Amino acid sequence: MKARRQSFASIDRDVYMTPEPEAVARLVDQYGAEAAEERWHWIDARSLGNLARAGRARLGMRSLNPGRTRSSDAAQEAAAVEVAFLVGSQRAGERAAGMNLNGLLGVLNERGITDMPKLRGAARAENSRDGHLASRGDAEAAARIEARLEHERDLYAVMRAALALVPEQPATGRYVLPENSPALAAALAGHPPDAVDRAFPGLLPRAGEGPVDAEWEAAAPPAESPAIPAQESVMNLAPRARSVPSDAAIRAHHAETPKAADLAARWGVSTACVYQHLRRLGLGRAAEAPVPALPAPAPAPEGTNVVAFTPAPHVEPASVPATVAPRAAVQWDVAFPNRLGLDDLVLAVALSQRAGLGADEAIRFVRADAAAAGRQA
Repeated sequence: MKARRQSFASIDRDVYMTPEPEAVARLVDQYGAEAAEERWHWIDARSLGNLARAGRARLGMRSLNPGRTRSSDAAQEAAAVEVAFLVGSQRAGERAAGMNLNGLLGVLNERGITDMPKLRGAARAENSRDGHLASRGDAEAAARIEARLEHERDLYAVMRAALALVPEQPATGRYVLPENSPALAAALAGHPPDAVDRAFPGLLPRAGEGPVDAEWEAAAPPAESPAIPAQESVMNLAPRARSVPSDAAIRAHHAETPKAADLAARWGVSTACVYQHLRRLGLGRAAEAPVPALPAPAPAPEGTNVVAFTPAPHVEPASVPATVAPRAAVQWDVAFPNRLGLDDLVLAVALSQRAGLGADEAIRFVRADAAAAGRQA
């Protein structure tokens, strides 16, 4: 298990107790922010200010900055907050609503919410791994990232439609969501089923089950669902792949135009999704490149079990021009055999990275420099 990185801030959090937002708000209101910074000296001023704003909201006190400029409206912020808690990521709610980084922080503080949603565990590790793979050109990782982003946008659209059914919202705390009802099912008709089921479990009937009564049947008309060919991959059911045709149609379209951008515009999906299906069907760039054929091996002599071996063609490396003289190795360790301390080793590593030297050569150079400095002293 990887040890948690310790710092002065993390040690303070383990030693000291974080104050309640109401206590911070009262002290700031009576004696000012400097008194709060002196009282809770291990907390930075910005975090104390956030606690004070959350405490004032919980106590019903007037906001110290009521006229601050907002770049988002109330409905946008409400849906973003609920998406953030549903996914477990504050940044996910901001992305889905088109808000800036940390755009929800002020909204949460004004509503007295201090338990910020954070993505943890396996989901965070998977997102980080896909980000590294996508940066290296992995089309499947890029498709997974795009599918998660679209799922966040689908959740945001579901929350906007659902929260519109609740005209009165509390001034503090989490927003109130409507209960499962025929009216909610009718309001969310046409939204992606996976997003609706995640936001409101049990609202949609399960596979093979019809509406529970005539009221539900009238409120939520059945949607036409095209039949899925048996040979089509389950990957076509991903959020970004709902418009991808069958495998036979993919091959036919690829024969007409192999450009991923044209296929993406034709199917209404992202180029990463197109690359994913082309690679799955062997239609990617790697499949189009001809594979050089190796010469057939000579037949084995009769009466033996010896298999003839044909070596791969060998290419001699390019010769070094005569104008470039080889660099002679300096035997620094012979003249200066003393070992280096930790600081000198760090200097050797920095020198090797900056000057392009080998690790051993950099250590020998620093060792000689240290010995020369010792003689001058």
